[in-house]
Formats: sequence, C-alpha cells, structure tokens
Amino acid sequence: MIKAYETLSKQLHMLSGMIESLSDEQFIRPVSYLSGSTIGQHTRHVVELLQCLLAGYSSGTVNYDKRRRSQQIEQQRGAAITAIEELMMGFSLPDKTMIFETSLDEEGTNTTQVQTTYHREIVYNIEHAIHHMALIKVGLYDLGLDTSAVAAFGVAYATMQHRKECAQ
Repeated sequence: MIKAYETLSKQLHMLSGMIESLSDEQFIRPVSYLSGSTIGQHTRHVVELLQCLLAGYSSGTVNYDKRRRSQQIEQQRGAAITAIEELMMGFSLPDKTMIFETSLDEEGTNTTQVQTTYHREIVYNIEHAIHHMALIKVGLYDLGLDTSAVAAFGVAYATMQHRKECAQ
C-alpha cells in the first residue's frame, strides 16, 4: 500500500502547488465552463472527502455525504493549503475493513451500506482527486493560465500509460 500513499501524496502536492501559484481572486472566481463553480470549491471537495475518510477511520464507517463543506477551505487559499498539508501527514494508516455509507436519493432517506477497506477508499480518493484536478485544469484554462508546466495535473495514470503506448 506504500505506493498508493506515495501516489496520493504526489496528487496532493500537485494540488497544493497549483493553489500556491494562483491569486486569491483566481481561486474563488466562478468558471463558466464548470457551471459557475470555482477552483476553491473543487479543492474543498477533494480535501473534505479525505477528511471524511480519516474521521471515519476510528469508527470504521465513512460517509462522504456528511462532509463539512468548509467555506474557509473553499474561499481562502491558505486554509486550503493548510488542510492539504494536514492530510498529507495523517493518511498513512494500516488497512482495515470499513463500512461505506451513502444516500441514494435527494431526500437522504434511501441509504445503503457497503463493506469496503481503508486502502480501497484511499485508492478511490486518488482517482477522485485526479478527476477534480482535471476539472480544476479547465478552470485554469478559463483563467487564461499556461498549463503546459503541469501536463500531468488531472490526468489519470491509465491515460498517461495509454498515451505512452500510442506514442511508440
């Protein structure tokens, strides 16, 4: 599982570095191509899912639907970077069986529980982070920023492998 921890650290480090490169205004600017959501909102979403997983570790139940939705992480780059740094220090935990709980309707009445593991949820959060980083990259384009220096930002590992195979 060490590789997954390294991979998650790499993704979070890229996310933090990208946030550091933005201005406060760029971080909270609504992006038309993202239905008006902001880079800050997508960052918060990534951070809060990982916070939920860590918070649920001791009880053995994770429910991403019940995340906090912190305005501070969403609107303040410094708070987002601090939250990411805290996550990077705390997610390297032993695997264990957990329960994943989620609602399957808008009212929140149709909930289900599925057995999972902590390591499985770490892998899910890696893929989830990459997905939202791809959306953030759309926001970077919308801001007119050059993203050539962060070519791997928001690109799935399987996609990178496929691109290498096609280039040969």
